[in-house]
Amino acid sequence: MSHFDVVILGSGFGGSILARCLRSAGKSVVMLERGAHPRFALGESSTPLGNLSLERLALRYGLEDLYDQAAWGRWRARLRRAGGLKRGFTFFSPSVGDEESPSRGLWVAASPDDASADSQWLRSSVDAALVERARREGARVLERAELRGLERVGDRWRLSIEHDGETLAASAGFFVDASGGARFAHRFLDAGDAPRTTTSRLVFSHFDGVCEPPTARDAPYSSAWSAVHHLLGDAWMYELRFADGTVSAGLLTRREAGEPASSEHRWASALEPWPWLARRFERARALRPLEQNVSVNYRARTAVGEGWAALPHSFSFVDPLFSTGIAWSLLGVERLAELLIGGGDWQRYDELLQVEATHLEELTDAAYAALGDFDRFSDVARTYFVAASFHETCQRLLAPEEGAGLGLSVGAGWSWTGLLGATDPAVRGAMGELGRPSDSCEVARIELLDRRDVAGLSARRSVYAVDLDPLRERAGLLGLSRSELERRLPRLFSPSTFAQAIRESAA
Repeated sequence: MSHFDVVILGSGFGGSILARCLRSAGKSVVMLERGAHPRFALGESSTPLGNLSLERLALRYGLEDLYDQAAWGRWRARLRRAGGLKRGFTFFSPSVGDEESPSRGLWVAASPDDASADSQWLRSSVDAALVERARREGARVLERAELRGLERVGDRWRLSIEHDGETLAASAGFFVDASGGARFAHRFLDAGDAPRTTTSRLVFSHFDGVCEPPTARDAPYSSAWSAVHHLLGDAWMYELRFADGTVSAGLLTRREAGEPASSEHRWASALEPWPWLARRFERARALRPLEQNVSVNYRARTAVGEGWAALPHSFSFVDPLFSTGIAWSLLGVERLAELLIGGGDWQRYDELLQVEATHLEELTDAAYAALGDFDRFSDVARTYFVAASFHETCQRLLAPEEGAGLGLSVGAGWSWTGLLGATDPAVRGAMGELGRPSDSCEVARIELLDRRDVAGLSARRSVYAVDLDPLRERAGLLGLSRSELERRLPRLFSPSTFAQAIRESAA
């Protein structure tokens, strides 16, 4: 029997990075993967909050490649991982019959330039590289492995694993469910299922030959190099472009009763009312058969139990509408690594994931309800961007104790603050009002803008570039004087300056 400190079920980027963190602390780790790398996976669009997690993980555990992965310029210069540039979020709201271009659009920059930008992760390349790094750093990796038996005996798990035609026995002190949509903990570790407010269906594939989307004349980036969202009344479609021209595209609709239509029928019928969008896919070729996930959304009752814990997307998934997946997964890796290496409050981990899941459900429900009303949807989106930009700026410019001084729930570090302000009273108040009558919703949104808008999102516009003037004018929202803000601004742009700030904070 092989003995390990930790067994991780699943070897996506979350499980692989967690394994590497644990190995850096001398923990013995085995990862079990049902498939084999490289293999297809969704969850491809990063955000600044996810990049902050990558940088913290890189600096804390000595994982230099993660630091390079956190910005497009460093990624392209140093990594052999396929991906694409992501400069921001683009939303199109076509009208039925639009022939040449969509009627309305919204462009929100997430970075001032390509070098510091986010990335679209081609997961087959990224995951394969990360699992290979984990293997080289001493993690045991079993691909094409099936977990046939799992039993808690005393303070350890006993595992029976089928691998290469053999049955292997192993034991581990702790079990991490990193299986994502396989949701192992839901079924086998008494995590159960909790009620879900959002139920949607996804049809998806990778394509070549997709025409590039249009770009507003004054937009700060090309729409092609962003996370593109098409709002289609009662549905929406995403497009993510990689450097080789391949496009990841998916259609999300509310799940209806009865037998689902075929993937091909659902895709074609969704594009038919929108000539402009359909024309862009006329010459596209699916690089793999269209697939359909008839139940995208799920949530467990708990994320922890005796001797086990689940990463966020093995616990819950809501919707990819605002690209929250990578950031939430990486926050979970940060938290679990701390707990497994140094100990701590496991109940707090569960409580935080519960709050974050509800937070994301409220945001997504409000956005889905507004898909057919572009002005209303824009207001929901601006609520998201206010929360995201404020918390990104705090984590770049402030030490955790300074964030605590603003009333933010930070705990031992930024990894323990709630995703997108889930534990920020100002953000939570606004998010809770999003689905309520318009008057109370508008009052909550105005209060949020007054307390958290450091990015100039107050006025309803179609284009938002990265602009430091609103930040300078509202330095007080961060508890900083204008002169102190100016002194810290290099942290927004200079990797070395930000790295030094993190080291000083840790010390």
